[in-house]
Amino acid sequence: MSNSGTKEPSPQPSTAQSPPEPQRRGRGRPRKQQQEPVGPPTPKRPRGRPKGSKNKGPRTPIGEKRPRGRPRKWVWSNH
Repeated sequence: MSNSGTKEPSPQPSTAQSPPEPQRRGRGRPRKQQQEPVGPPTPKRPRGRPKGSKNKGPRTPIGEKRPRGRPRKWVWSNH
């Protein structure tokens, strides 16, 4: 079998067929570019309640204890 009757596809440059397609990006919000840290890294702050906050005395002397929330309505019985 000879190849004289069949033509082999000649390699054509892809730029001639279609314009150069830009790089496809992923869907969604693009990632932020990471910057190189300039100085030393800052230490992370601890989360939650501070350690010594439980064993402290009262800050002010306990006086008249008023209830929290909306004040009660006073009803005057003058009938």
